[in-house]
Amino acid sequence: LMTEVSTSKEKCFNLVTFIDTPGLVDGSFQYPFPVEDVIVSIAKHTDLIYIFFDPHGQALCERTLKVIERLNVDHAEKM
Repeated sequence: LMTEVSTSKEKCFNLVTFIDTPGLVDGSFQYPFPVEDVIVSIAKHTDLIYIFFDPHGQALCERTLKVIERLNVDHAEKM
C-alpha cells in the first residue's frame, strides 16, 4: 500500500473515486432505502474502504457500528 500526496489545483485524479455515503444516525429516523445494505453492497466494487467519523455527530452510533461489523466480515482486507 502506498500513499502519494498531490498539491495539484487541477483536482483531476482519474484513478481515484470517492463515494460519500450518508451519515448514519440511530433512533426513529427512517431512510427511504435500506442504507446499511447499500453501503455493504457498494463495498463489493471497491479496492479500499476508508471510514471517516464525524466527531461532532453520532459517529459511534449503533447503526454505524453494525455497518462496520458487516464490512469487516466480508471485506476486512480492504479496510
